[in-house]
Amino acid sequence: MSAVIQNDLKEPLLPKEENQSAIQQSDSKNTSRIARFFGKYYLYTGIIVALCYGSHNFFMYVSVGQALELRMVFLIQIANLIFYFMYHSLAAIESKRKYGSYWSKSRSAYFKDDGSLNGFVLFIVIIRSLLQYVVQYVLYYILETSVRSGVSNSIVLSIYGTTTILSAIAFYFLFNEKLGVRHIIGIAAVTLSIILIANGRYEVEGNSISQNAGINEADRLSVLIPVALSLVNCCIFVINTLITRVIKVSRLSIFQYASDTQFLNSLIFSLQALFQQLYGEQYTLYEFTMVFLSSLFQVFGQILFSGSAAYGKGSLIQAMIMIQSPFQLLLEIIFLQLYPALMGVLGMIVCLLGTLFIILTKK
Repeated sequence: MSAVIQNDLKEPLLPKEENQSAIQQSDSKNTSRIARFFGKYYLYTGIIVALCYGSHNFFMYVSVGQALELRMVFLIQIANLIFYFMYHSLAAIESKRKYGSYWSKSRSAYFKDDGSLNGFVLFIVIIRSLLQYVVQYVLYYILETSVRSGVSNSIVLSIYGTTTILSAIAFYFLFNEKLGVRHIIGIAAVTLSIILIANGRYEVEGNSISQNAGINEADRLSVLIPVALSLVNCCIFVINTLITRVIKVSRLSIFQYASDTQFLNSLIFSLQALFQQLYGEQYTLYEFTMVFLSSLFQVFGQILFSGSAAYGKGSLIQAMIMIQSPFQLLLEIIFLQLYPALMGVLGMIVCLLGTLFIILTKK
């Protein structure tokens, strides 16, 4: 295993007898147009991912603030489910046009060349989907406890910056992915911005989201609760990044990986939403619209993240994604009139400067 990591860095976790075949598939994939695109522009697509995730978190924050109920999270995966069926329908049509059949075992990413089921790929896809299911539940409770603590959700989610450090450590040990001094300085700047933003505070009385939810001083929770939940999601994000890097040696395309790894949790959440609509409290048009918009941003972000993490440097991608916190903060200022303390503004500036530093010093 260690020899494979040292020599090729492409197949650290697959059984030895599959290494050569998988490496050949990886070499072929790396010559594709999509691989070249993400390999060249992964820093910029990482920024777009951050903007999508920031928008996703903002719309969810507003939605949960209107109704502190778990049922709101059930709608979050509808766009993912739609994307899954759209992708596979178009792929089937394209397969019929090129090969005369809608599907073939020999072309499926879930079967090996000898026709046997590729248990590794299936296992990875299921695990990734289940992890995303957990992430959405944790995110809901981060949003709810943020509202109940009277602290801006963008400030709390800035704790996601810890993922950058954890990813750098994980990629160093597993993939021997080294970072230059300039990159380390850039990541340090982003990390510093997280510390500054986390020390910013809103006035509780001025938080319209908390006021709309009926939160008063006596009901306030400790800010440590949403912070701790954010750290839980950080650990899951690191695992997801590692999975994305490992799975690139399979025949799964970027789009199929993005759709398939969301199918299981999307189906479960959508069934829960349907059950809620039929037998529980029905969703209003406003609730559905806000969460659906959040879901659309999430899907687009996940697609770009899959390509960026697979063909770019994982730790740097995580640094780019940290822009989501100051971007969400900006949305809160513009649309909710929630103004941060000076420390929050300084954190936003440092985050943007750190991100630009990483891009401009890219070798």
